[in-house]
Amino acid sequence: MSPPAPRAADAPARGRPRIELPPKALQLMDSLGQIRCTIEEIAAALTAAGWPVSKNTLKRHYGTHIKELREAGRSSLRRAQWTAALKGNATMLIWLGKQELGQADRHELTGKDGGPIRTVAKQVMVIGDRRITF
Repeated sequence: MSPPAPRAADAPARGRPRIELPPKALQLMDSLGQIRCTIEEIAAALTAAGWPVSKNTLKRHYGTHIKELREAGRSSLRRAQWTAALKGNATMLIWLGKQELGQADRHELTGKDGGPIRTVAKQVMVIGDRRITF
């Protein structure tokens, strides 16, 4: 079987044409991508704003761009977290320590004077207003 003949320069393009969103729709898509909205959420917002587009179409034509926007948003968030931590935000310092340095809260339960915890099991039977323990 021979390979298909090359297309002539004046031959019509194959497949669906690329969708072109207006500048305001692109701005909305950019702002939603930077706050890490999913493609489904972006498609829903564009449709609600008057630019109907399916998530599959959006993914096919703008998927790489949205992925880059989401990564830029992640970097911005990390930068803001570091800034808050370096300004002395104790909660952010603790959280970043756990995430980046493997630190963890240590919960240790002990009994009286650091000894083992003593447990007692009791059975209680209730008859009317009376409680019988054995």
